[in-house]
Amino acid sequence: FSLKSSKLPTYEIVISPKRYNKLMEARGKKLKNPDFSFPYKKAKFIYENKEYDVKVKLRGLLPNHWMEAKKSWRIKFPKDNLFKGIRSLNLIVPADIDYLKEHLAYYTAKKYGLSVPYSNFAGLRINGKYQGVYFEVEQMGKGYLARNLQPEDTNLYDGEDNYIIRNVFKDIGFWKKFRSERISKTDNYSDLYKLLEVLEASDEAFNKNIAHLVNIDKLLRWNANAMLYFDYHQNNYHNIRLLFSPISGKFEPLIWDCSHPQYNPNVDRLYNDLVTRILKNPEFLHRRNMILWDYLKDDINLRDDLSFFDKLRYKTRYAFLGDTKKDISNLRFLYVMRSIRRDITTYYDTLKDKFQDSY
Repeated sequence: FSLKSSKLPTYEIVISPKRYNKLMEARGKKLKNPDFSFPYKKAKFIYENKEYDVKVKLRGLLPNHWMEAKKSWRIKFPKDNLFKGIRSLNLIVPADIDYLKEHLAYYTAKKYGLSVPYSNFAGLRINGKYQGVYFEVEQMGKGYLARNLQPEDTNLYDGEDNYIIRNVFKDIGFWKKFRSERISKTDNYSDLYKLLEVLEASDEAFNKNIAHLVNIDKLLRWNANAMLYFDYHQNNYHNIRLLFSPISGKFEPLIWDCSHPQYNPNVDRLYNDLVTRILKNPEFLHRRNMILWDYLKDDINLRDDLSFFDKLRYKTRYAFLGDTKKDISNLRFLYVMRSIRRDITTYYDTLKDKFQDSY
């Protein structure tokens, strides 16, 4: 299969052995301390005979990203020489995002009118050695905001507890920014502080104020998209991405790391305090259900989603089958692809049956 012609682009990273070894040595520090940040090292990035002076590092919270033969990477490009308009690009081991499912979730999110990062699949070589297929996705920042028609200087938040045990909605200390608004000329967290304050208020106060702080329609569409995959991975502990849009003056949730299904006939679960409080309001819950039912009520969207998946599977199949660094055999990979396709239909049917059985 490695002799078959791949339809995917292939990137090349050239880095000195000394710098590469420094990157590998940093893994021990990350194992001991999840708060440790991997260091960047200088390297060259080459694609289609164009060379970029970049900085590279390992990325990912858990060891499956950097302790196996295949590792996840982040590549930072110069401000004056961006790659596809991207400053920071993640190359993620596909097994971590259920191979093709994350890309599919971004596709359905776009149909819901949601903001999504640039993503694709690509091969990677490091110092001439092929590393296999990667899921490439931009790190949210200035370019992401511009592509999604938002001002480049906007509060763009990441809620993450590296130990995945503490609720980020309970403490503003668990939040950091990818971008900041510049109007106040300070590193201003007042919008987020207000949101966390309202989350702790009584139901009456919450229902009175939440629609002034959160774009409810965007959040309900974001949640409906997650329910298409029984995904609860953007939870109280990590993967929360929030944008405070200066256009609407409200928070919008952003889709990220959404390919970890937890299939269960019970659809709405307590996994995200913001979602829980909003869906406790019968009006908002009904609106979310209408959004979801409108997507499910006939088979048009299901056929379209399966068609997108099939085209993506065909486009990437030889690259995946020729990838000797993936963590499963080719036979197992083919089984997983069939299982994912079957799961897509199962999720649709489960949700559709629930609506048809209800009042």
